[in-house]
Amino acid sequence: DLDSLRAVVQGVYNQWNETSAFAGYLVGHEDYRRAQYGSLHDVIDMIAMIDASRPAYSVGRLRDYEDPRAFFDALFDSGGPDNVFQQEHYVFRGGVPLKGGSFQRRINLLTDGFDEVARGLEGRSGRWHAIVQVQSEVRGTQVYYRKPTPAEIRLQVGLGLSRGASGIVYFLYSSGVEELRDNGGRVVETRVYEGLVDVDGVPTSSYAAVQQINSDLRALSPALETLHFHGTLSSRLLLQNSLIRRIDGEVEVGLFGDGQRISHILVVNRWAHAAQRVHIELSEQAVFHALAGVEYDQKKNRVVLEISA
Repeated sequence: DLDSLRAVVQGVYNQWNETSAFAGYLVGHEDYRRAQYGSLHDVIDMIAMIDASRPAYSVGRLRDYEDPRAFFDALFDSGGPDNVFQQEHYVFRGGVPLKGGSFQRRINLLTDGFDEVARGLEGRSGRWHAIVQVQSEVRGTQVYYRKPTPAEIRLQVGLGLSRGASGIVYFLYSSGVEELRDNGGRVVETRVYEGLVDVDGVPTSSYAAVQQINSDLRALSPALETLHFHGTLSSRLLLQNSLIRRIDGEVEVGLFGDGQRISHILVVNRWAHAAQRVHIELSEQAVFHALAGVEYDQKKNRVVLEISA
């Protein structure tokens, strides 16, 4: 009942309110059934009544919800500040190659999921975060998830930002061994995990890559954080638009501005195995690097970008 719910939320608030790391309330984790959405709505409303300054968070893969629209109604149309959906989707399975058609199809799956979240948020007061795969997982003798390369981690981050993600979360799988047992206590499967640090807390190969990415994000944030997300264009199928006439290269392009006019673009290399020289034909007469403040040398409104993996 509501009195019990109020007591629980009030208790959490009283316990953690003075803690500087208390950023919000995780109120849903892979709660995909439609029957759960009413309870989610009630919890979020109660949080807004007791602690209107902190958002609610919910984690899952949007496509897996029985009714994604109804789920977003419950998460974002209830009370409180801009609540947050955290999209999880890990595409680097054991057999995924480092480049080529199979690799690009996995990237398509990731971008399609991010697109679904971005479309679902249109017209709503809310935000979303991209949960990025940094972990590996071996089940028995089979590699279920392979460890993404530093460039593949960077690619996931860029794709999230190009779809208007307001935050990046690195999946913190606990490193170590898990033994799955049957009812008789016999081990039927062993799973070995490795995340950003190993079982002893020592940084793995992914740790330095994430440090560098975070340093780059801190430099990028001042240029992006006040901008409105206008949408995304893709070299896969360049839709008719007023800004970009042609793209030569395999990239995704996030569009940002003031809500009325696009003023910034974020270009993301779809390759993780190599840099690309990308040619973009624009309708604008002058184009600047947003961080360096340097004007690009244009020939017939064509800009040449050297984009690292």
